[in-house]
Amino acid sequence: MDYYSTRPMDDEEPACKLANAMMASGGFDSVTVLSREDGHVVMFAPCQPVPDGERVARMCDQRCNRAESEGSEYVFVETGMHDQMALCYSSSGASYEVSRTRCTCPDYQFRCLPRGIACKHQIALGNRRAAAAS
Repeated sequence: MDYYSTRPMDDEEPACKLANAMMASGGFDSVTVLSREDGHVVMFAPCQPVPDGERVARMCDQRCNRAESEGSEYVFVETGMHDQMALCYSSSGASYEVSRTRCTCPDYQFRCLPRGIACKHQIALGNRRAAAAS
């Protein structure tokens, strides 16, 4: 069974609320709140198995379509740091650290990473860099 964790939270209360909501949803096993030096994290394992190839292909298509339709709204700021990291500012006001190999958005952390696929931010960044290079 693969286990995942949230980013550290300063307060225990939001971590406990999230853990309770995850347990109530029925979609997760072994939901636990851990207190660490850097904050409180929720450790969990999804109940459902990794989807089959056809479903993963649909997930990829959905993210490509969203990168195409929403990607022009993203503001990318190249950081010059390792792994060609960029900061992505979305129209919703959220910001993420994005590179070819990772993203800090929840979709990547909880759905894409376990399945080995890219999120819409990674795809949009790749599209933007390809367009700039041509």
